[in-house]
Amino acid sequence: MRRDGKFISVGCDVKFQILESGVSIPVCNEEDRRRNEAIAMYYVKHAACPKCGSTSNEQTCAGFAMFGRETDIDGNRVRCECGWKGIVHDLVPISFGGIGA
Repeated sequence: MRRDGKFISVGCDVKFQILESGVSIPVCNEEDRRRNEAIAMYYVKHAACPKCGSTSNEQTCAGFAMFGRETDIDGNRVRCECGWKGIVHDLVPISFGGIGA
């Protein structure tokens, strides 16, 4: 494995880009890079419980197709340890200063 700036090469044609959020995404070509970055950012924006702010939850894995479009919605069900229930799309960004900070 080789690290070149913000990219990690795994010895094949696929590289992984490391986003500012620390998420790494596979990069094959420019279209893949844009789509994968959009999908990764979707999950950064939909990561925490809207009730308590926790990221510790249980999720179903029904295989909702994500294409990196603004209209994509992950409808997998989520149950938080605080008792809140909803879908992944209902989750909120992680807040490092408390809810609403």
